[in-house]
Amino acid sequence: MRKAGTIRWKRLEITGGFLLLAAVLFYFDTQKLLLQAFAGAVMHELVHLVAKNLLVGRV
Repeated sequence: MRKAGTIRWKRLEITGGFLLLAAVLFYFDTQKLLLQAFAGAVMHELVHLVAKNLLVGRV
């Protein structure tokens, strides 16, 4: 069942609250630290996927 204000793509679910929080943080981020933190988080999760594939795991 789809909830109002929710974006779903495959197994990823993004709520309106997350988008609002991200917009507020981006607006007040004058030093562009949010973009760097997001890039670091994406790289971290990609390493998890690489390790899982090397160890023949399942998600």
